[in-house]
Amino acid sequence: KMYFTRDRRKLIVRDEAWSLMQNEKARRFFVEDLRTARKNGFATIAISQLPTDYLSPSPQDGKAIIANFQVNIFCRFANETICREVAREYTLPEEMVETMKELGVQTEIQDDGSQKKTYAKFMMVVGKSIYILKNLLHPFEYVLYWSSAEDNAVIDYYIRVKQSYTNLEDVL
Repeated sequence: KMYFTRDRRKLIVRDEAWSLMQNEKARRFFVEDLRTARKNGFATIAISQLPTDYLSPSPQDGKAIIANFQVNIFCRFANETICREVAREYTLPEEMVETMKELGVQTEIQDDGSQKKTYAKFMMVVGKSIYILKNLLHPFEYVLYWSSAEDNAVIDYYIRVKQSYTNLEDVL
């Protein structure tokens, strides 16, 4: 349908793309989709835990996939080794490795110890341009995307133990 419907824009979202990479036929189809998406009027979003997931088990297919992404968004890296691999694969400057290690959800604390603001810091690569962006998170978004065990314990206390609130939004 994606190829034959011409009268509207289309989008394919591939979550857990690492699993797609493990199947040779699916991987080949993925490569072909990325090469022909714009010509056929659709866009592709691929999501995976690690950018290096695209290189396994076929580095050749992975490089073809990476080369055809128009925009890459990196949210957080597990360690410096992965930062270095991504910098090498995407031909990013060496000084970007330190910046890449700082990506993810960050909280600024006020002098009294209370939370000032929480934001998600991420990197977007478009062609040869690199952008570091900060997305200020509402407390509700913070809990949905990044909540710690301590945060969850507080929420559980107010909803289940103390029963002073009935839902997450009220607790926040």
